[in-house]
Amino acid sequence: MSVFTNKVALVLAGAQGIGKACSLLLAEQGATVYVADWAVEEAL
Repeated sequence: MSVFTNKVALVLAGAQGIGKACSLLLAEQGATVYVADWAVEEAL
């Protein structure tokens, strides 16, 4: 069980770069991830 299981993360500027990598890693580790970014075309 990951330390992120049953946790919620809000990632700002998460559509690309480090923000995207963090979003994906948090999700893989069991967190519920909400991503916000202006770059709609880059959305996950």
